[in-house]
Amino acid sequence: MFLGRLVALENMSRQAGWQLWYVTTAVGTHFGGESSRQVAEAMYLQLYRSKLQFYRKFGGERRANRFKTYLRLAYWPRAVIARLVSTFNPAWTSRARTYKRLLLEMVGEKGMVEKK
Repeated sequence: MFLGRLVALENMSRQAGWQLWYVTTAVGTHFGGESSRQVAEAMYLQLYRSKLQFYRKFGGERRANRFKTYLRLAYWPRAVIARLVSTFNPAWTSRARTYKRLLLEMVGEKGMVEKK
């Protein structure tokens, strides 16, 4: 589960008056990326859709726009570099495509609009 969803659950629980307890002896097992590896690009894009939804829900439109600005600043250079590297190393092609799709969705929020 994306950490932001856990934070959202924590915020809603506190607002509802619930007490939160942390159990330091709890143990969890994470099988890193075993299921998401099959649909890596879709999972990557969904991660950022979820983050945008979280910022919009708990910080308003201003905070969501700030997040999109930071994301653009971080991913434009990555997209350019990935595109250049992919011309020499085809293994980078999917990464370049993912970064491009992420930026296109962020600019126009195609598919990144909160579903109601």
